[in-house]
Amino acid sequence: MRSSRDKAEMVRDQVISKIHWGAGEDEVHNWLRQQHGISGAVAEKLIEDAFRARSAAIRKRAIMMLILSGIGLLIFGSFFVIQYFGRVIIVGWGSLVVAGLATYSGYVFLRSIWQLLSGRTRGGVEF
Repeated sequence: MRSSRDKAEMVRDQVISKIHWGAGEDEVHNWLRQQHGISGAVAEKLIEDAFRARSAAIRKRAIMMLILSGIGLLIFGSFFVIQYFGRVIIVGWGSLVVAGLATYSGYVFLRSIWQLLSGRTRGGVEF
C-alpha cells in the first residue's frame, strides 16, 4: 500500500507530465478535482510548480538548439568565407544545401532565443 507521501509525489509527477506535454491549466485543474479531489491552493501550487518545471525544460532545450543552430550558421559562414578568400564561387547543389542549412539554422536560432527569454513554446516539450 502506498503512503500518502508516495501518492502526493505520484500526483505531483503526473501534473508535471500533463503540463510538460501541453495540457491546459483548466484541464489539469479539472483532472485534479475529479481524479484526486484536489482543488484550491494545493492545486494551484501543483500547477505553478509544473509550469516552472516546463519553463526550465524549454530553456534547457533552447540552449541546446542555440548551440546546434550556431554550428549550422558557422558552417554556412565558413563555406562562403572560403569561397570569398579563395576567389572561387561554387554554384550548385552544395550551395543550395548550405543555403538551406543556413535558412533553417537562422530560424531555429531566433526561435531558440525567444524560447530562452520567454520560457514558452507551443505544444509539448520534446528533447
